[in-house]
Amino acid sequence: MKNLYKKASAFVKILLAAVLASAALFALFACGPAKNPDDTKTTPAPQENTKFTADDIYLKIGEIKLTAGGRASDFVNNLKSAGIEYTNKEEAESCLFDGQDITYNYAFGRVFTFPEEGSGGSENLVDEIYATGAEVTAKGGLKVGDTAEKVKETLGDGFFMDGESMMIYNASGDINRKTEEPMLYFYLENGTVTGIGVVANLYHIAA
Repeated sequence: MKNLYKKASAFVKILLAAVLASAALFALFACGPAKNPDDTKTTPAPQENTKFTADDIYLKIGEIKLTAGGRASDFVNNLKSAGIEYTNKEEAESCLFDGQDITYNYAFGRVFTFPEEGSGGSENLVDEIYATGAEVTAKGGLKVGDTAEKVKETLGDGFFMDGESMMIYNASGDINRKTEEPMLYFYLENGTVTGIGVVANLYHIAA
């Protein structure tokens, strides 16, 4: 699991490195198209017993719902009002629009944003949330530490595998639209979830 980003999303970096998502991994960003070395191993979604819909593309911390696609200021302020603040943020000149790509680092994971078009750099949009903390859940209470089989039991088999580590659910179940549609993905190691992410794919949808 993206291209003109100065700071690529966690999803892309995982695809580029095909290793554990970690702070060290996420520190390496560059503009330009990214390609997963395991792209030849992609498999289509069976679409036989899917329990997943586009409305399921979210994460939660307790009762707080985390979604990508909205304004970063709203996201940050909503979490702050619940007592959850980012530990630090990283900024770099954006390849997309005027302003800075900003990554917010939280105890639960990372939030990737880029400038909103036409805002003159005054506002950013959340393109991706990548969680490694067990306090973050997806639909049905899915969390880091669960098995791929439990994910399938909860969300159905309308997913596709990108390489050996990325289990991806999007509205169409079409792997060819993995950079076009919002998605929910699970990063796996030896069949166990070690990270969960939601991607808005805002740039690609608007392009």
